[in-house]
Amino acid sequence: MEPFKFDSSVGSPFQGGVVINGYNSFRWTERYRGTGEFEIEAPLSSGLVQLLPLGTFISHIDTLEVMIVEDHQIKEDKDKDPTLRITGRGLDSAFEQRIVGSNLAYNDPPAPGTEYKLVAAASLGVQIKKLIDDHILAANLADQNEELPYLATFNTVPAVAAVERIVKRQTLYKAVNELLEVGDYGIKIDRQTSGIVNLTVHAGIDRSTIVTFAWVVGELDAAEYLWSSRKRKNTAYVKGRFLEEFVYGPQSKWNRRVLLVDGSDLDDYLDTAAVANANAAVIRQKMATRGAEALEQQNDINMAQVEVSAYNQWKYRVDYNIGDVVSVSGNYGAVALRRVTEYTEIEDEKGETGHPTLEALT
Repeated sequence: MEPFKFDSSVGSPFQGGVVINGYNSFRWTERYRGTGEFEIEAPLSSGLVQLLPLGTFISHIDTLEVMIVEDHQIKEDKDKDPTLRITGRGLDSAFEQRIVGSNLAYNDPPAPGTEYKLVAAASLGVQIKKLIDDHILAANLADQNEELPYLATFNTVPAVAAVERIVKRQTLYKAVNELLEVGDYGIKIDRQTSGIVNLTVHAGIDRSTIVTFAWVVGELDAAEYLWSSRKRKNTAYVKGRFLEEFVYGPQSKWNRRVLLVDGSDLDDYLDTAAVANANAAVIRQKMATRGAEALEQQNDINMAQVEVSAYNQWKYRVDYNIGDVVSVSGNYGAVALRRVTEYTEIEDEKGETGHPTLEALT
């Protein structure tokens, strides 16, 4: 894989490069939604503690993803040489260090009930991009130390009407991933030769008619099959602090299957006397939207788990990428679409291997 660290001391920190050598093993995992991670194991004598101080940006030559060194762990044993374990996560882990709404003001908090708002937009993807931009771009920040420079954001998901959203105070990372889950979207991280790193909201590419991992030709090491209606719900009960709202699908009597959805963040600024005021109708509409989205995210299951063999005909970054939709053909007539949500590459004394993680579409 040939990992390297960026070593630019002028301008963008995502330029230049120094090869990382001397390790025993290197593991690199990229993810569709949720930050990727890496792990380097090496003898302490390798000098990698000095080469890769905390906060170092690294990558490898086969990928455009960037990750950050976050941990050094040294293990000593009186009968063995000390060993070093270096770990870190993808660039979007920096979103954990920003709080939603902190772009509005510092030391002058808005009045109770005033929260960070995403207005109705052309698509959920546009809203996610704006949420990120408002908390990392200098032009949108009350405190310039909140900026994450040399990042550019893009949105490539289809334009589908989106409702107004109130995003509660929480880490930017959690808020972004909650909205990504609503649309079953991910974030792609691509470093550019210019030193800019692109963060793109995307939905992958449907390659299911081309790429099929099949049991019959040995491309699945294991599969677990399940046909179940246990988790299929047709009614959402959105429960707030004071208000509540039901969203109904086709159902009756024994066929009514209720999903409990937390909506407490939507009305937690009200008091009991305010329940009947004009805000109630607006809040109920937001609850109805949340309930409908929760029902839409359900999926039927026919292959609960699949384990893809490391030895298959399909090549990552050539035939498919993170976020793409592929087919899985198992036994018992089970054929399913799966999204590539993760890919792990390992280099050690045995050589290099890699395998995808496939999950049901939501």
